[in-house]
Amino acid sequence: MTEKKFDYEDTKFYADKLRGHCNTSGPWWSTLLRFVPMFDEVTRLRQLISDLKEDGERLANDVDYTNEEGDEVCRHCSVIKNYATGKYSHTPTCPITLHTKLYEKIEKAGI
Repeated sequence: MTEKKFDYEDTKFYADKLRGHCNTSGPWWSTLLRFVPMFDEVTRLRQLISDLKEDGERLANDVDYTNEEGDEVCRHCSVIKNYATGKYSHTPTCPITLHTKLYEKIEKAGI
């Protein structure tokens, strides 16, 4: 007989049921007190990872283009590539800059 493992959706029910309750009796009370905050942290991290993947897929589908003068230009912020460094100096509102900031946020969180 195969034992069923709990997945995220199974544990969501228990987190919602225990949220707001302070049960300090029984053999598992310390685990129950820690369960909801741990579940909330897992939910937050799953959302960060989901945002990063979605953002990366969106950016991967767009490629840079070459303008009439033959310069490589960022499709999002229209910045011309610096040929000395081989990099773009994207604007602060460029999706590539925002994706890089999101990735740095995830690295800082230690994921």
